[in-house]
Amino acid sequence: MINKKIDFKKAELEEGIAELERDLEKSEGQDPIKTEYIRKLLDYMKKMSPLMVPEATQEQRLELEYLSECSACATREMASVVAKMPVKEVMLMSANAMGITVEKKNGILVVNLPMILPTKAKTKAGYLFEPIFY
Repeated sequence: MINKKIDFKKAELEEGIAELERDLEKSEGQDPIKTEYIRKLLDYMKKMSPLMVPEATQEQRLELEYLSECSACATREMASVVAKMPVKEVMLMSANAMGITVEKKNGILVVNLPMILPTKAKTKAGYLFEPIFY
């Protein structure tokens, strides 16, 4: 008999993702744009799930960070579509939530960013830089 420890939190996450996918299959005829964004987010969650373990390697942790950044960008896109808000409004709310400020002082553009600048080779810094352009 093999004695294996079951990670219930991971199992709950995976079951939650599977349940959402089943619900999406049942909801054919719904707004295809909204379901497309939900599928995209679920795909990121499925890719992140196996990386969320204490024994993850440095490479796996970097991959998890990258997927999280991609997920943040996709979430903003989805929020704009689902809430029927202009992208500019969503981006400004995101910038505010992250503590990004852009102001003009004495003819100089001053941009304040949080200390979480991406420094890895594989990065999707859009989650941080996209709001600045709005």
